[in-house]
Amino acid sequence: MHGIKVLMAKNYIDNLSEEVKKGQIEKAEQGEWPSRAPVGYINNKETHCIEPDPQKGPFIKRLFEWYAAGEYSLKSLALRAKESGLFSRNSQTINKSGIHRILKNSIYYGEYIWKGKRYIGNHQPLIAKELFDRIQSVFDRANHPRETKRKLALAGLIKCGKCGCSMTPEIKKGKYIYYHCTQFKGDCDNTWIREESLIEMLAEAVKQVRVNPTVIDDIKKALLESQKDRIKYHEDSITSLRRNYDHTSKMLDRTYEDKLSGAISTEMWKRKSTEWENKLIDIQNEISAHQNANTDFYQVGLEILELANSAYDKYLQKNRQEQRKLLDILLSNCTFYHGTICPTYRKPFDILAKGPVFKSKRG
Repeated sequence: MHGIKVLMAKNYIDNLSEEVKKGQIEKAEQGEWPSRAPVGYINNKETHCIEPDPQKGPFIKRLFEWYAAGEYSLKSLALRAKESGLFSRNSQTINKSGIHRILKNSIYYGEYIWKGKRYIGNHQPLIAKELFDRIQSVFDRANHPRETKRKLALAGLIKCGKCGCSMTPEIKKGKYIYYHCTQFKGDCDNTWIREESLIEMLAEAVKQVRVNPTVIDDIKKALLESQKDRIKYHEDSITSLRRNYDHTSKMLDRTYEDKLSGAISTEMWKRKSTEWENKLIDIQNEISAHQNANTDFYQVGLEILELANSAYDKYLQKNRQEQRKLLDILLSNCTFYHGTICPTYRKPFDILAKGPVFKSKRG
């Protein structure tokens, strides 16, 4: 019971980041940039949108124009940025790779990628799309096209149990899939294995994730007690974050007064104000995560128990890609060596599984 409570509490803390991601996706779908403003833009606290930075925005536009005209290389643009006092949002000097990221960022013409999906922003673009496309064509000519491998269900899931290299898939005769050690670290005597055999062995690993019916009532009682702990953690975290927010706001106000009195330079004020304003945005996101987090801790626990008891049946009914999704939920790592597979379970499923090793029939 104690183990379940500890693991579920940790699971709640880990899930807070997921709540932040959900809020960010909602903002992205509304056309609002969901994070700190990129270089050349600033966050407007009142509208919760980004808008062109009056100092940095025009220079970012010139970077695109200079590179499109072929007047400067990435290295020389980085030098120009340093000389002009252009810094990143973390007050760091923008180097060559930083310039490259800026020139590849579609947000500057009005679109952006968030979590792999493209959105049209409602912010003011700094450049035209035609200018952006011209620069991308320059980058494309500089790079050789690369062939992409066919996506296979178990790719990246299994590692060699001897040398730790990945077990990579290879297609034979156009339809048979075999997994073998990449031997990236040198010769390895590990054997190959058919994908069908791996699927069967992993099914046995999934089968181990189950809950003894005699302890289900005790686990439910532990979950109810953890519900109270979660609510308290939620309230204490918000209180602490608000205290940190107020402290940072006061520091920002005091620094502004120092700037007006001449105690610090305007450049110092710009750097520190940007740093603290970004910190305030991060704190606001954390507070929102706590406020929007699912407080039904008991229900989440019941869903985990339900998944544990139904995982094996679901695994047998799924196709290869769906089986992989289920494996990613239950397992964090698997190693294979000479016909034997050893799974490592994610929390809290590790406490429900015995963690055995499985041998293939051919082994």
